[in-house]
This record gives sequence, structure tokens and C-alpha cells, in this order.
Amino acid sequence: MLKVSAGLLVLLCIGALPAVAARGCGPTTVQLTVLDQGGSALPGLTPSDFKVWIKNSTTNVTAVDYGLFPHATMVLVSKSPTMGQSLKMEMARQMTQAMVASAPGAIMVGTFAENASPLEDGRSGQAAGADLAAGSDNRNAIYDAVLAGMSKMKVHRGDNIVLITDSPDDGSKASPSDLSQRLTAAGARLFVVALPPASALSNMQTLIQVADATGGEVLVPLHLDATTNGINITPTQVDGAVTKFNHDFTEHNNIYSIETETDNQDRPLPLRVEVDRRKLGGGRVLAPAVTAPCSAIQQ
Repeated sequence: MLKVSAGLLVLLCIGALPAVAARGCGPTTVQLTVLDQGGSALPGLTPSDFKVWIKNSTTNVTAVDYGLFPHATMVLVSKSPTMGQSLKMEMARQMTQAMVASAPGAIMVGTFAENASPLEDGRSGQAAGADLAAGSDNRNAIYDAVLAGMSKMKVHRGDNIVLITDSPDDGSKASPSDLSQRLTAAGARLFVVALPPASALSNMQTLIQVADATGGEVLVPLHLDATTNGINITPTQVDGAVTKFNHDFTEHNNIYSIETETDNQDRPLPLRVEVDRRKLGGGRVLAPAVTAPCSAIQQ
């Protein structure tokens, strides 16, 4: 599998976007998640708690908003041959149901690979287009499927793309940099829900890097000890994994929207955000690696 460093992915994204003259379009606003050491959202931060660098230059934070924003969510479930275990698909189904019930905005759902289904509204069931990319020989064409879904859905800054899979891409015509470029242009966050045996993550480094660069991440709701249990999943483990995923994804949707004194541009710029260590403690800041361009901001 092609391995690309997170920094190189960002450079590829910026370099591949159309070359246009930079122009301001209002203050640069960054949306991110701050989690405490236990993985719960950390509320109560103020502008002075954030340090922001845009294109390696510090910028003052002028305002902070916190809460649930009505972003759209697109859920894509792989139906590759390795996902054939019935309880594995049941876990994916229940996780999808949890997102449909709790997503703060519109939600679209689809499957890809073997017996792909059209992208449809998760609440009304109304179809949004043709089947997603199946790939050749029913391979796990993740990049192609995500790009196909994004072309059917108007994705804006802060929108979520949730990919449920048990294996990395092995059949896309698109490359990781193609996917990273599109996510950067849209300002969308990628979450990868890694089901066994992908929970070891040893073969998913490229997806991890793409997700991290968007301000999303790879969520592992279930770990199995392959030396004793193989990859068999029990109903009890399904229940526990769905509960853990629902908690984690809900916490990730508690968003800080921080406004800076720097003018936003119509191209993405390298971004770094830190939070006061006295308040963050052993927690984490999940922020995109680049700013969202003007075109990614929903009016």
C-alpha cells in the first residue's frame, strides 16, 4: 500500500489545487475538536486558551463559539468480501443507525464494493443518485467511493465523512493524494471506523494520515486478540463496540469554531493549533492541517 506522510499529503493537496490569485474573504475561522484525556469533549475554553499559526505566522484569536453545528454527515460502509461476517455487518448497521439518530444535520448513507447501494437520505430513504463505485473484482475501492459520494453531496467546511471498513483501499483508480486534495478543497473531516481485523491499523497508515490531516481520525471501537479469538465477533462485543463508537463520535461533534484576525484566502494555507496545556492536560486537539478555502464555507 502506498505510504504518504501527513506533511507530504498537505503539500500535495495545496500544490494540486487550481492556481488562483489569493484574496481575502473575511476572517479565517477554524473548526476543531478538543478532547480531554478520557476522550470526552473539553468545554469552557476561551480565545486566550488557543494559539494558532497560519502559514507559520501566529495570529490572534478574536472569538470562540462552541457546540453542535448543523454539519452534514455522509456514511459509507464497505461491503468488500472481508466484511462478509454477519455480525460485522450488523455492527456497521447499528453504528449507522446511531449516526442517523444523533447527527446534528443532514445525513446521507451508502455502501460500496460488492452489492453497492445508492447514496440515500438516512432519514427519508430518498436516493441521491446511482450506486457508488464498486471497483474491479469487488475490491475495496475506498478512494473512488468517497470521491463518488462527495460528487453527489454538496460538502462544506466541517461536514463529516464517515467510512466504515475492515481493510485498506486495494482497488481505487484515484490516489490518496486525490482524496486528500478533494477533502482539503471541501474543508470536510474524514473519520475511519476500523473494524477487525483492521483494528490493528498496521495496514491503514495512509488512511490514518488522510483522516488526521482533515481534523478527523481513525476510530477503533473494538479490539480483538487475534491469538485467542481470531476475528470472530460475538453479539456482546457488537453491543459494546456500538456504545463506544456512539460516545466517541458524539464527543467529536462538539466543535470549537475559532475566529482569527487573519483574512481567509481562496486557497488553503498550512495551519497549526495548540491549546493551553494547563487546561488540556493529557487531552488532544484535532484540527485540520490546512485552512478551509473560501469556497468550502457554506453560505
